[in-house]
Amino acid sequence: MIVAVVITYFPDRETLQRQFDALRAQCDGIVIVDNGSAEDQLEWLRRLVRESGGKARLSEQGDNLGIAAAQNRGVA
Repeated sequence: MIVAVVITYFPDRETLQRQFDALRAQCDGIVIVDNGSAEDQLEWLRRLVRESGGKARLSEQGDNLGIAAAQNRGVA
């Protein structure tokens, strides 16, 4: 099984949408770990995950705990 871990922090929606679409075609699953983005961006990420047909999960850290902590959370 191949699962992609994507770390976000105030992501550019257009770029992330393209990445997400490419990963959906290549991976069995996608874990998005958000590292403290604003509420409007979180709502967009939640919708992206809902529309993935169960292929993606979102982990909201709440605060920016750093890239290493976010990667560890995504891998776990």
